[in-house]
This record gives sequence, C-alpha cells and structure tokens, in this order.
Amino acid sequence: PDPSKSPGSPPNGGSRPPGCTATAASSSRSNWAQLRLAADGAWDLSRGNGVMVAVVDSGVDGKLPQLGGRVAVGADVTVGNGRGDTDCLGTGTAMAAIIGASASADNTPVGIAPDATILPIRMVGTSTSSRAMDAANAIEVAVSAGASVVALGSHVDLGDPTVAASVTTALNHDVVVVAGAPTKPLTPPAAGERSATGALLLSGGVGADGQLAEEYQQGTVEVVAPGIDVASLGISGTGVLSNTGTRFAVAFVAGQAALVRAAYPDLTAVQVKERIRSTADAMEKGKTDARYGTGMINPAASVAKQLDEERQVAGAQGDEGGGGIALAVLLGLGLVAAGGLVFAIRFRRRANSG
Repeated sequence: PDPSKSPGSPPNGGSRPPGCTATAASSSRSNWAQLRLAADGAWDLSRGNGVMVAVVDSGVDGKLPQLGGRVAVGADVTVGNGRGDTDCLGTGTAMAAIIGASASADNTPVGIAPDATILPIRMVGTSTSSRAMDAANAIEVAVSAGASVVALGSHVDLGDPTVAASVTTALNHDVVVVAGAPTKPLTPPAAGERSATGALLLSGGVGADGQLAEEYQQGTVEVVAPGIDVASLGISGTGVLSNTGTRFAVAFVAGQAALVRAAYPDLTAVQVKERIRSTADAMEKGKTDARYGTGMINPAASVAKQLDEERQVAGAQGDEGGGGIALAVLLGLGLVAAGGLVFAIRFRRRANSG
C-alpha cells in the first residue's frame, strides 16, 4: 500500500493486528491540557488543512470515528510491507488524537489541528522494544511520503547515529521534526546542508501544576506542553484514557506546527519553529525558567501574532492554499508504495554500510 493514501479497511477486520494484547490504561475525563492550550482560538485562521503530520510510534487505530477519513494507510517498517493504520500499544493512537481528533458526541477532547492528515509510521509492534534501524527507516519513509511535520515518539533515540542521520535528512527537506527533550547527554542532530530550512524542536512535558514529566538534560528544553495526565483516545473503542509521558507533549507541539504550516504555507520550518518558541507563555509571569525553555506553547498566538523578524508574512492565508491541493493529489494518486519504499531505504542503508 501507499503510505500516504487515504484509509481503507484495515486487514484482519480491525485495527489491532494479530498478537495484540490489552494494554493497561486508566480512564480519564480530565481535559485540563486542551483547556489550558485553547487551540480553538486558532481555528478561525487555521485548522491544519492540507498538512500531513507523521506520527512515528506504535501505529494509529485508523478505525476510530474521531479520526475518520484523516488517517492515511501509512507504513509498518518493522515488517517492511505492512500498514501503519493499526496499533497494539495505543501510544501512537493517543498521539494522533492529540494532534487531530475531531469533535464527537462523547465529548472526546478535540485535537490541536482537527483538519490535519495523520501519517502513521509503525516502528514498534506488540512490545515496547524498538530498533534504531526501524526508527531511522520510519523517519525517512515519513519524509519521502510528504510529511511536513514529523512527531517522534519516545521509542526514537536521537542519540543513535543512524537515527540522527535520518533526522538530518528530514531537516534537509524543510520538515519540522518534533521530539522529546533528551533525558541523557547527547548532541541533537543538525541539518547537513548550509541552506537547509528544516528544524528540530525539542519539547518537555509538564503537568497542570508545572511539574516536569521527566528530568530533562539542562538547557535542552525549547518549549513545554502538557505531558502528565493528558486525556486522549485509546485503541479499539476503549474511549478516553489518561496518558503521561513526553511523547504526548510532542504531539501537542506537532499539532501546533500543523496549524502554523497551514496558516503560513510560505514559511520555512525554521520560521515555524520560531513562531512556536517566540509565542510561548512563560510558566510564571515575568519570570524565565530554563527548565521550561520559552514556556508553554500557545497555539492561537502562534497563528495570529505578527512577527517582525519574519521576512515574508502577509497574514494568515487560511487553509485553502496550494498545500491542500498538493496533499489531495498525493492522497488520491498514491505516489510511493510503502513496501517498495521501505525496501529501497533498507537496501540503500545496506549498500552504504557495505
């Protein structure tokens, strides 16, 4: 299947592949995170239409009605020719719902960018064990399929050289790569070309009281977003669940990046990152705290505010521009076969290592 194609019926009659076991999670009706961010304040200007956001994690349950019609087939890099719109662990689905869930009768929290398209890249299957090669392949598949925003789950190790090389590839293609701030010393990947316009944005997670979700390396957090007791969707109709972890903060930031990319299609990824950072709210008014970077993300401000330092800003241009047309063509025609794409990337890696 083409990773960027619109969804069809998942194999095996459902969205959970064979071998999946139930994952423990607690139910939650606390939507403090969505209330705190108030992303609906941006929706008159942008809802993420025309932007493809890749979720590199455990896959996404493509049958959930709150994500209906906006989850592409994706790819499963663990097997090389599978679909990404299936999920055993639920973490990828929760990330996708934070990014782009639509409103529903059961009061499911609405995603930050409810009109964005989700590209699920499955790099772990029935367990949390992951391989650096799969993470690297997943990132390259996402870029090749046309994602302009890539959200990296916590299975991705930025410190691995193979993964770092794939992130560099993304940065060379004007992609906004959102990842969790590191909890161990590492040198973040950088663009490999001087003229590259891609951007890596490192997020920390926080709770409603400002508590950090993890102990991040000093000076690595660029912004923060909700990452403790975050309400999002579970797999296979389990409803709204409570989630804690940096990957969920990454999802909020990725959704915000989709809003900005849809509203300002002419901005580079570097400029999108600067909008997100410069419009964040300090965790304590009038105080700067390096633990939180520039502060809590503010989706509405990142779309509405005019920034003097931007070279080409003519105001929010809405969601009806060329990006949506290009994405529609990509979804409709199917330009790259997932199995062939993953195979080609693996073959190239073997050739380079040989």
